[in-house]
Amino acid sequence: MFEYVNQTFGCAFLIIFVLSAEVTAKVMINFSLNRKSIELKFEPITYYVGYAKFWTLGANWSTTSVKKDYSSNDPVVTYSDYASLNEFCELYPNVTIYTYGYAYSNETFGDKGTGHFGEKTFKTTIFLKRNYVEHSLVFADENSFWWHTHVNIGLAFKYEENKFYLRPFIDGWIYSGGAVWRYLHFGLGVNNITFNPKPKGIATVDLLESDLLNNEVDN
Repeated sequence: MFEYVNQTFGCAFLIIFVLSAEVTAKVMINFSLNRKSIELKFEPITYYVGYAKFWTLGANWSTTSVKKDYSSNDPVVTYSDYASLNEFCELYPNVTIYTYGYAYSNETFGDKGTGHFGEKTFKTTIFLKRNYVEHSLVFADENSFWWHTHVNIGLAFKYEENKFYLRPFIDGWIYSGGAVWRYLHFGLGVNNITFNPKPKGIATVDLLESDLLNNEVDN
């Protein structure tokens, strides 16, 4: 579903369009976390997410074109009563997410997506402090007299009722005054998500010393 917000400043007509390409292949994950199996295997937990949404927005004649998506809320790990949240975070101290995407507007703020996608690793112990966190991969909001361009692309994580959820989000819009067409190209893809086990022989650490999500783990 497309969303438009049009602003008219005495113009005879409005022109606005959205080119959309969406590929969504959601996979419901149910993983029963058994203490015995974890201690024996000590293997990564990897799932295919299959999220991919990309758009091109265009506007002129004092219009604003908008597109956003916060719809996905995919459970990626469900664990049983055999392990507590603390135990899970101790055994799997970080999670790696494989992302790709772009965010650029040749007519306005240039390329804001360069270098912000790829392999991202975060500490799972953030859930011991907060049950919902967001991390922006790309955020930009710039304007001039003739245009105003905004984009926010990132990943949200949620912990609720013994489940971890991954929620990618995309939010972008572009305003253009005058007859010149201006465009915003942006989107996000998420391939795999992997919960990485603690190496064998590593002593237990204080889980509450973990940084918040904003501080990525060094790869």
